[in-house]
Amino acid sequence: MKTNGRSVVRLGKRACPCLLGSTIVEAALVLPLYIYFSVLVTQLILIPGIKLRVRQALYEDARILAQSAYACRKAGGHFTDSSDTEDEETWEAADELSAVAAKALLVRQLGADYGSRHGIVGGTAGILLLNPEIAQEDNDIVLRAVYEVKLPFYDLFHQSLSVRETVMTSAWLGEAGEKEDGEEEDEEERVYITENGKVYHRDRNCTYIEVVLLETVPEDVDGMRNASGHKYYPCEVCAGEAKIKPGQRLFITRYGERCHTRTDCPAIERHVREIPVSEAGSFRPCSKCGS
Repeated sequence: MKTNGRSVVRLGKRACPCLLGSTIVEAALVLPLYIYFSVLVTQLILIPGIKLRVRQALYEDARILAQSAYACRKAGGHFTDSSDTEDEETWEAADELSAVAAKALLVRQLGADYGSRHGIVGGTAGILLLNPEIAQEDNDIVLRAVYEVKLPFYDLFHQSLSVRETVMTSAWLGEAGEKEDGEEEDEEERVYITENGKVYHRDRNCTYIEVVLLETVPEDVDGMRNASGHKYYPCEVCAGEAKIKPGQRLFITRYGERCHTRTDCPAIERHVREIPVSEAGSFRPCSKCGS
């Protein structure tokens, strides 16, 4: 075909072989990357749920250990208090036993197959408790869990995400009056009050007074909600108007609405007293356990 004296060659719809081969090569390179990053994004979306579940298990673990301390003291015993004996080996064995109990409780809370079903390296047994501090000199209970979550194609690349969770509470040892010799046992109901509270509790293990602190960072706390679905805001007492820095350690409670920069913040109710209900005075019954 000629146009204005020039020859024009029209190509048909059939693509040039070199262009087709280039497209195939690009697809072969891009498709695996697309699949990898799609699976990676899906896994990253699931990881916060895994962290929350492990955190909840640690929370329940710490509460049970705190209750054990209380039950042990009520029974007239002691709870890993090395100052009560000169037999250091005995108390070292007790500490080891407490650490084993903490791990066993954690496995029971999560389920033996939870880790393997959710991509935790080593399964549930792969969640390590680093030197748990269980009612030692200051009667605090501190549980630190470290574990690895598999990233996509872990068997091929051996890549994982390291996660660290910390919870802490106090082993409540009670505060009750001593009975004089010959004094009849008081059958009056006894209730529990906190130093800064306005209600009394009939259940010593009420979650409103069993303060368990969860450690987190500002990058995570913004997306977290407490057990009632409310957001966390900086504590007026310990955070104040100071700017919270990225990566700074923060402490929250499951039922509170504040994030704290100190574990000893006065706004965190930690001191519990046992009193007769007749001395409750202006304290009103707890909405959860007081009825």
